[in-house]
Amino acid sequence: MIIRTRTADCRTLQYHPRVTVTNTHLDVLRAIQYRFGGIIANQPARNAAWKRGYQLVWTDGMIESLLRRVEPHLRVKVRQALILSEFIRHRQTTKQGRNGRAFAALPARVVRYRERLRRQIKDLNKRGPGGTTFE
Repeated sequence: MIIRTRTADCRTLQYHPRVTVTNTHLDVLRAIQYRFGGIIANQPARNAAWKRGYQLVWTDGMIESLLRRVEPHLRVKVRQALILSEFIRHRQTTKQGRNGRAFAALPARVVRYRERLRRQIKDLNKRGPGGTTFE
């Protein structure tokens, strides 16, 4: 996914890559973490009848090496991986300058492009027709 945030010291939106794997079996995520890194986080159940969930999360600098290693093996999420790789390349080629002690605003065209990539991934991840999540 590509998350969108607004920080206090910047006038424009910020976009960051994130990859998550969710599972109710912590041992499964620990095995994946041993091989590919990442950070394990608890995901409390929203319903008392549900099992406790866990997330394995990769952010910013961790994602590029993860994608290089898993992209050749992806079948269902390959389009998301390609868009995320494109987003990472775009971030590396469009550096955000400083404006005194704060970050300078990103040009509107950069924000539009990043938002378009974010929406593409969001549309691919949605459930139902057109999405790639199967039930």
